[in-house]
Amino acid sequence: MTVAKNRADRVMLYDISWQQFENLLKDLGEHRAAKLAYDRTTFEKYQTFT
Repeated sequence: MTVAKNRADRVMLYDISWQQFENLLKDLGEHRAAKLAYDRTTFEKYQTFT
């Protein structure tokens, strides 16, 4: 796992397997304010502001 592009509103992790992504979803729970995305081993967690 590689961590990169850390910003106040976004975190990106690289080289994440699908199983690791599913574990992250489980750990973060269903009631979270952040949005999550996964695309070809890249995980992104970001906060939307209204």
